Amino acid sequence: MPGSINLDPPNCDCSSASIAQVEDAHCCLKQRFWWMLHSQTLSDISFIVGSDSEAKTFHAHKNVLSAGSSVFRSMFSGNWAAESSVRVPDIEPSAFSILLRFIYTDDAPLTVEIASQVLYAAKKYAVFILEMQCSEFLQKNLCPNNAFTILVQAKSFSEKSLAESCLDIIDETAEVAMSCEDFLEIDFPTLCEVLKRDTMEVKETALFDAAVRWATAECSRKGLEVTRENQRSLLEGALPLIRFPLMTQKEFTTTVAKSGIFNNQELVDMYYYFSGCSEAPFKYNTTSRSSKEPLIASRLSIGNCSFSILDPESYHGLGFSFSKNVKLLGFGLYTHVPFDYNLKLLLYEGKKLIYEDESVQFKATGDEIHRYYLKTAIPSMANIYYSIYILNKEPLLPTYTLHGTDGKTEITVTDPSGQRSVRIKFLSPPFSIIEGKNVKNCCHSGQLPAIIFKW
Repeated sequence: MPGSINLDPPNCDCSSASIAQVEDAHCCLKQRFWWMLHSQTLSDISFIVGSDSEAKTFHAHKNVLSAGSSVFRSMFSGNWAAESSVRVPDIEPSAFSILLRFIYTDDAPLTVEIASQVLYAAKKYAVFILEMQCSEFLQKNLCPNNAFTILVQAKSFSEKSLAESCLDIIDETAEVAMSCEDFLEIDFPTLCEVLKRDTMEVKETALFDAAVRWATAECSRKGLEVTRENQRSLLEGALPLIRFPLMTQKEFTTTVAKSGIFNNQELVDMYYYFSGCSEAPFKYNTTSRSSKEPLIASRLSIGNCSFSILDPESYHGLGFSFSKNVKLLGFGLYTHVPFDYNLKLLLYEGKKLIYEDESVQFKATGDEIHRYYLKTAIPSMANIYYSIYILNKEPLLPTYTLHGTDGKTEITVTDPSGQRSVRIKFLSPPFSIIEGKNVKNCCHSGQLPAIIFKW
């Protein structure tokens, strides 16, 4: 059965109107290679993809595949040189279809449902650009409903950065994420990894309820009767990671004691703790989980009695990039008493506008830097170029502010635990993005003294 390549041709920059009346016109290299793949013209290799019951056949060209993948190049130069058919049982046909389409046309129509499978295919055949696209796509589409599914896949693909982003989402939305069906599908090591995290925003009662639900699902997977004894056996090693001493006595009684998961001695130990008669059992952590505090990257110093006028005819711009994936929370803005500020703020990813605030209003309070927080945290990808621009919206009133100097072009920020750090580069902003206004470069001096972010 022939494989299903996406039959819609890839988008290109050519004007379809100019070639619409020319039959079989292939306006550019991308369109011509798509036609080669779709028509199977002069194909010299076929792939039987998927499990036996759902296998599909794809036809392709060894030369094209060799140009796009070192793995294909090695295959067709070695043991597979004389072969005309290759069996690929470990990749879904729909994912293999996108892999071929990308090699031929640089086009990959990804969805959340298929991106992980395409990532696996791209890794298997060493198509590195497609790997990056899949990883970035999954990063941008992470949500509580899919965080656990993508976490398991990211770990199996050794995508460390993607896995960390999944854990960040789980930290922030733990109760919602654990209520989703994909949480019940995780393995025991992943369950323990989540339960031991210090940065989750969640009640311990919710963690206990989630762990019991997971044990119920695990009983079904293992063909075990759902009993308290079997649930307890499956949770051995995970229960000590739940911080029972942080519950109130009432919460413990109505949630844990009532469940039947604890044995009598464990119940006695906990009630002794609640009554103040003993220390907490040593196997339970008594330290509160704490959400991650924002990190601030400060790059400018205050000029010596230097002031600037925020010119309403000019944007103040700054380019920047992170060495790791983070969540962008906001920016530091210089102020000066007694002025009120009314600014416009634009944020770009490359040439794409990703955030706009037409009314950034605040009053100087005496602090040299006002912390402006975005209305929503923006996932910022590693090594992607971003730029921010601010504009004074008070054309009739001169607005004075402080002026920073000695701008750093690169700084490293480490979290309070000392376990993670990120390098931030500061660059000149693209001047051509903003039309009709001048752009003042704040890379080495001027405005925008700080960036606020978190993991």
